[in-house]
Amino acid sequence: MQKKEYMLRAIELAKQGVGWTSPNPLVGAVIVKDGRIIGEGYHEKYGELHAERNAIKHLKESAEGATIYVTLEPCCHYGKQPPCTEAIVEAGIKKVVIGSRDPNPLVAGKGTRFLRAQGIEVEEDFMREEKKSIIMWNLFSAYKTVNSLMWTVALICVLAWIAKFSLMFYDAKQEYTEYNASIKSVTNTVNGTMATTILEISIPGFGTISMNADGNKFAQVNNGDIIKLYYKDGNFTLNQPKKAPAEATKASEIVSKVSLVIWIILFVLDKALLIPFFRYGGIEAWAYNNLYRKE
Repeated sequence: MQKKEYMLRAIELAKQGVGWTSPNPLVGAVIVKDGRIIGEGYHEKYGELHAERNAIKHLKESAEGATIYVTLEPCCHYGKQPPCTEAIVEAGIKKVVIGSRDPNPLVAGKGTRFLRAQGIEVEEDFMREEKKSIIMWNLFSAYKTVNSLMWTVALICVLAWIAKFSLMFYDAKQEYTEYNASIKSVTNTVNGTMATTILEISIPGFGTISMNADGNKFAQVNNGDIIKLYYKDGNFTLNQPKKAPAEATKASEIVSKVSLVIWIILFVLDKALLIPFFRYGGIEAWAYNNLYRKE
Protein backbone atom coordinates (compact mmCIF):
# COMPACT_ATOMS: atom_id res chain seq x y z
CA MET A 1 0.00 0.00 0.00
CA GLN A 2 1.08 3.59 -0.60
CA LYS A 3 0.81 6.65 1.60
CA LYS A 4 -2.38 7.78 -0.12
CA GLU A 5 -4.05 4.45 0.57
CA TYR A 6 -3.21 4.66 4.25
CA MET A 7 -4.81 8.09 4.54
CA LEU A 8 -7.85 6.94 2.55
CA ARG A 9 -8.18 4.07 5.01
CA ALA A 10 -8.02 6.56 7.90
CA ILE A 11 -10.76 8.62 6.24
CA GLU A 12 -12.96 5.52 5.85
CA LEU A 13 -12.43 4.68 9.52
CA ALA A 14 -13.36 8.23 10.54
CA LYS A 15 -16.71 7.92 8.75
CA GLN A 16 -17.72 5.09 11.07
CA GLY A 17 -18.18 7.60 13.87
CA VAL A 18 -21.01 9.45 12.10
CA GLY A 19 -23.74 10.41 14.55
CA TRP A 20 -21.73 9.54 17.66
CA THR A 21 -18.86 12.02 18.04
CA SER A 22 -20.48 15.48 17.97
CA PRO A 23 -19.51 18.04 19.06
CA ASN A 24 -16.12 16.41 18.40
CA PRO A 25 -15.08 15.90 14.75
CA LEU A 26 -14.80 12.59 12.93
CA VAL A 27 -11.19 11.34 13.07
CA GLY A 28 -9.52 8.16 11.85
CA ALA A 29 -5.97 6.90 12.36
CA VAL A 30 -3.80 4.16 10.85
CA ILE A 31 -0.41 3.07 12.21
CA VAL A 32 2.01 1.66 9.62
CA LYS A 33 5.33 -0.15 10.17
CA ASP A 34 7.50 -1.73 7.50
CA GLY A 35 4.74 -1.31 4.93
CA ARG A 36 2.14 -3.05 7.09
CA ILE A 37 -0.83 -1.70 9.04
CA ILE A 38 -0.22 -2.71 12.63
CA GLY A 39 -2.99 -0.70 14.27
CA GLU A 40 -6.00 1.38 13.36
CA GLY A 41 -8.84 3.13 15.08
CA TYR A 42 -11.28 6.00 14.99
CA HIS A 43 -13.08 8.30 17.40
CA GLU A 44 -16.06 6.08 18.13
CA LYS A 45 -18.09 8.14 20.55
CA TYR A 46 -17.96 11.55 22.23
CA GLY A 47 -16.10 11.34 25.53
CA GLU A 48 -14.37 8.08 24.63
CA LEU A 49 -10.87 7.40 23.23
CA HIS A 50 -9.72 9.56 20.33
CA ALA A 51 -8.66 7.95 17.05
CA GLU A 52 -4.92 7.96 17.81
CA ARG A 53 -5.36 6.32 21.20
CA ASN A 54 -7.78 3.77 19.74
CA ALA A 55 -5.26 2.89 17.03
CA ILE A 56 -2.51 2.49 19.66
CA LYS A 57 -4.88 0.40 21.80
CA HIS A 58 -5.38 -2.01 18.89
CA LEU A 59 -1.70 -2.39 17.97
CA LYS A 60 -0.68 -5.87 16.81
CA GLU A 61 2.94 -5.18 17.70
CA SER A 62 5.20 -2.43 19.00
CA ALA A 63 4.79 0.94 17.26
CA GLU A 64 8.47 1.81 17.85
CA GLY A 65 9.67 3.58 14.70
CA ALA A 66 6.25 3.44 13.01
CA THR A 67 4.30 6.11 11.11
CA ILE A 68 0.76 7.16 12.04
CA TYR A 69 -1.65 8.55 9.43
CA VAL A 70 -4.34 10.65 11.08
CA THR A 71 -7.06 12.70 9.39
CA LEU A 72 -6.83 15.59 11.87
CA GLU A 73 -4.02 17.19 13.83
CA PRO A 74 -3.57 15.30 17.15
CA CYS A 75 -4.83 17.14 20.23
CA CYS A 76 -2.35 18.35 22.82
CA HIS A 77 -4.70 19.49 25.57
CA TYR A 78 -6.60 17.76 28.36
CA GLY A 79 -10.35 17.37 27.92
CA LYS A 80 -12.47 14.28 28.48
CA GLN A 81 -9.40 12.39 27.25
CA PRO A 82 -5.68 13.07 27.77
CA PRO A 83 -3.59 14.51 24.88
CA CYS A 84 -3.12 12.22 21.89
CA THR A 85 0.31 13.76 21.28
CA GLU A 86 1.54 12.23 24.54
CA ALA A 87 0.26 8.79 23.50
CA ILE A 88 2.08 9.10 20.17
CA VAL A 89 5.35 9.98 21.90
CA GLU A 90 4.97 7.20 24.47
CA ALA A 91 4.28 4.63 21.70
CA GLY A 92 7.63 5.47 20.04
CA ILE A 93 6.07 6.56 16.75
CA LYS A 94 8.67 8.41 14.63
CA LYS A 95 6.48 10.11 12.01
CA VAL A 96 3.00 11.65 11.94
CA VAL A 97 1.19 12.30 8.65
CA ILE A 98 -1.72 14.70 9.16
CA GLY A 99 -4.64 15.15 6.79
CA SER A 100 -5.48 18.66 7.97
CA ARG A 101 -4.68 21.04 10.78
CA ASP A 102 -7.19 21.42 13.57
CA PRO A 103 -9.18 24.69 13.42
CA ASN A 104 -9.88 24.35 17.14
CA PRO A 105 -7.91 27.18 18.85
CA LEU A 106 -7.08 24.77 21.70
CA VAL A 107 -5.03 22.77 19.19
CA ALA A 108 -4.39 24.86 16.02
CA GLY A 109 -0.75 24.02 15.37
CA LYS A 110 0.13 23.28 18.98
CA GLY A 111 -0.06 19.55 18.43
CA THR A 112 2.42 19.61 15.54
CA ARG A 113 4.79 21.93 17.42
CA PHE A 114 4.77 19.61 20.43
CA LEU A 115 5.48 16.55 18.28
CA ARG A 116 8.36 18.24 16.46
CA ALA A 117 9.80 19.37 19.79
CA GLN A 118 9.91 15.68 20.74
CA GLY A 119 11.92 14.87 17.62
CA ILE A 120 9.01 13.39 15.69
CA GLU A 121 8.74 14.11 11.96
CA VAL A 122 5.44 15.72 11.01
CA GLU A 123 3.92 16.00 7.54
CA GLU A 124 0.91 18.33 7.37
CA ASP A 125 -1.99 18.81 4.94
CA PHE A 126 -1.38 15.44 3.26
CA MET A 127 -4.08 14.77 0.64
CA ARG A 128 -5.75 18.03 1.60
CA GLU A 129 -8.20 17.91 -1.29
CA GLU A 130 -9.33 14.37 -0.47
CA LYS A 131 -9.52 15.36 3.18
CA LYS A 132 -12.21 17.90 2.31
CA SER A 133 -14.65 15.00 2.01
CA ILE A 134 -14.30 14.34 5.73
CA ILE A 135 -15.47 17.89 6.36
CA MET A 136 -18.80 17.02 4.75
CA TRP A 137 -18.94 13.87 6.83
CA ASN A 138 -18.33 15.97 9.94
CA LEU A 139 -21.16 18.28 8.91
CA PHE A 140 -23.39 15.28 8.23
CA SER A 141 -22.53 13.82 11.63
CA ALA A 142 -23.23 17.16 13.32
CA TYR A 143 -26.54 17.45 11.45
CA LYS A 144 -27.66 14.00 12.59
CA THR A 145 -26.80 14.83 16.19
CA VAL A 146 -28.45 18.25 16.14
CA ASN A 147 -31.51 16.92 14.31
CA SER A 148 -31.90 14.12 16.84
CA LEU A 149 -31.52 16.56 19.73
CA MET A 150 -33.97 18.95 18.11
CA TRP A 151 -36.73 16.35 17.96
CA THR A 152 -35.95 15.11 21.47
CA VAL A 153 -36.18 18.65 22.84
CA ALA A 154 -39.34 19.19 20.77
CA LEU A 155 -40.94 16.22 22.52
CA ILE A 156 -39.85 17.52 25.94
CA CYS A 157 -41.17 20.97 25.00
CA VAL A 158 -44.56 19.62 23.95
CA LEU A 159 -44.88 17.51 27.11
CA ALA A 160 -43.86 20.47 29.28
CA TRP A 161 -46.45 22.75 27.66
CA ILE A 162 -49.12 20.05 28.01
CA ALA A 163 -48.23 19.74 31.70
CA LYS A 164 -48.29 23.52 32.11
CA PHE A 165 -51.74 23.93 30.56
CA SER A 166 -53.05 20.87 32.39
CA LEU A 167 -52.03 22.41 35.70
CA MET A 168 -53.52 25.74 34.68
CA PHE A 169 -56.78 24.00 33.75
CA TYR A 170 -56.75 22.07 37.02
CA ASP A 171 -56.22 25.28 39.02
CA ALA A 172 -58.99 27.00 37.06
CA LYS A 173 -61.33 24.17 38.01
CA GLN A 174 -60.34 24.68 41.64
CA GLU A 175 -61.16 28.41 41.70
CA TYR A 176 -63.35 29.33 44.67
CA THR A 177 -64.73 32.29 46.62
CA GLU A 178 -63.90 32.56 50.28
CA TYR A 179 -66.48 33.67 52.87
CA ASN A 180 -66.30 34.40 56.59
CA ALA A 181 -69.28 32.72 58.27
CA SER A 182 -70.47 32.42 61.88
CA ILE A 183 -71.67 29.32 63.70
CA LYS A 184 -75.26 29.73 64.88
CA SER A 185 -75.65 26.31 66.44
CA VAL A 186 -73.93 22.94 66.77
CA THR A 187 -76.00 19.76 66.99
CA ASN A 188 -74.34 16.47 67.90
CA THR A 189 -76.36 13.27 67.52
CA VAL A 190 -75.45 9.66 68.17
CA ASN A 191 -77.07 6.77 66.36
CA GLY A 192 -75.64 3.56 67.73
CA THR A 193 -71.92 3.82 67.10
CA MET A 194 -72.31 6.68 64.60
CA ALA A 195 -71.83 10.28 65.78
CA THR A 196 -72.97 13.16 63.61
CA THR A 197 -72.24 16.88 63.93
CA ILE A 198 -74.56 19.31 62.15
CA LEU A 199 -73.61 22.98 61.94
CA GLU A 200 -76.05 25.80 61.38
CA ILE A 201 -73.96 28.47 59.65
CA SER A 202 -74.87 32.07 58.88
CA ILE A 203 -73.29 33.35 55.63
CA PRO A 204 -73.56 37.07 54.71
CA GLY A 205 -75.65 37.41 51.58
CA PHE A 206 -76.78 33.78 51.64
CA GLY A 207 -78.59 33.38 54.94
CA THR A 208 -78.32 30.24 57.05
CA ILE A 209 -77.36 26.79 55.81
CA SER A 210 -76.84 23.41 57.47
CA MET A 211 -73.64 21.45 56.93
CA ASN A 212 -72.34 18.09 58.13
CA ALA A 213 -69.04 18.69 59.89
CA ASP A 214 -68.04 15.04 60.36
CA GLY A 215 -64.48 14.15 59.46
CA ASN A 216 -63.00 17.64 59.27
CA LYS A 217 -61.34 20.16 61.54
CA PHE A 218 -64.63 22.00 62.23
CA ALA A 219 -66.18 19.10 64.08
CA GLN A 220 -65.21 20.82 67.36
CA VAL A 221 -66.62 24.34 67.18
CA ASN A 222 -68.85 26.48 69.36
CA ASN A 223 -71.73 28.83 68.77
CA GLY A 224 -70.56 32.23 67.57
CA ASP A 225 -67.24 30.99 66.18
CA ILE A 226 -66.13 32.53 62.88
CA ILE A 227 -65.03 30.05 60.24
CA LYS A 228 -64.12 30.18 56.57
CA LEU A 229 -66.30 28.61 53.91
CA TYR A 230 -65.40 28.06 50.29
CA TYR A 231 -67.95 28.57 47.52
CA LYS A 232 -67.37 26.62 44.31
CA ASP A 233 -69.70 25.46 41.54
CA GLY A 234 -72.81 26.55 43.47
CA ASN A 235 -71.85 24.72 46.67
CA PHE A 236 -70.23 25.60 49.97
CA THR A 237 -67.54 23.42 51.48
CA LEU A 238 -65.69 23.51 54.78
CA ASN A 239 -62.49 22.20 53.16
CA GLN A 240 -60.38 24.50 51.02
CA PRO A 241 -60.15 23.13 47.43
CA LYS A 242 -56.61 21.97 46.70
CA LYS A 243 -54.69 23.54 43.86
CA ALA A 244 -51.73 22.05 42.00
CA PRO A 245 -48.47 22.11 44.01
CA ALA A 246 -46.67 25.40 43.47
CA GLU A 247 -43.40 23.52 42.79
CA ALA A 248 -44.98 21.55 39.95
CA THR A 249 -46.49 24.67 38.42
CA LYS A 250 -43.18 26.53 38.62
CA ALA A 251 -41.22 23.57 37.23
CA SER A 252 -43.55 23.18 34.24
CA GLU A 253 -43.31 26.92 33.58
CA ILE A 254 -39.49 26.86 33.59
CA VAL A 255 -39.12 23.65 31.56
CA SER A 256 -41.64 24.77 28.94
CA LYS A 257 -39.91 28.11 28.38
CA VAL A 258 -36.32 26.81 28.50
CA SER A 259 -37.06 23.86 26.21
CA LEU A 260 -38.74 26.20 23.72
CA VAL A 261 -35.67 28.47 23.61
CA ILE A 262 -33.34 25.46 23.20
CA TRP A 263 -35.56 24.06 20.46
CA ILE A 264 -35.48 27.36 18.55
CA ILE A 265 -31.66 27.43 18.76
CA LEU A 266 -31.40 23.82 17.59
CA PHE A 267 -33.91 24.47 14.80
CA VAL A 268 -31.82 27.38 13.47
CA LEU A 269 -28.61 25.33 13.78
CA ASP A 270 -30.28 22.36 12.10
CA LYS A 271 -31.23 24.49 9.08
CA ALA A 272 -27.80 26.17 8.98
CA LEU A 273 -26.10 22.77 8.75
CA LEU A 274 -28.14 21.99 5.65
CA ILE A 275 -26.69 24.93 3.69
CA PRO A 276 -23.36 23.26 2.68
CA PHE A 277 -25.31 20.36 1.16
CA PHE A 278 -27.23 22.56 -1.29
CA ARG A 279 -24.41 22.25 -3.83
CA TYR A 280 -24.95 18.48 -3.81
CA GLY A 281 -28.70 18.75 -4.32
CA GLY A 282 -29.55 18.62 -0.63
CA ILE A 283 -28.58 16.42 2.28
CA GLU A 284 -30.78 13.54 1.07
CA ALA A 285 -28.98 13.47 -2.30
CA TRP A 286 -25.58 13.67 -0.61
CA ALA A 287 -26.48 10.87 1.81
CA TYR A 288 -27.74 8.70 -1.05
CA ASN A 289 -24.53 9.17 -3.05
CA ASN A 290 -22.21 8.66 -0.09
CA LEU A 291 -24.05 6.16 2.09
CA TYR A 292 -26.40 4.07 0.04
CA ARG A 293 -25.40 4.07 -3.62
CA LYS A 294 -23.20 1.15 -4.60
CA GLU A 295 -20.74 1.69 -7.46
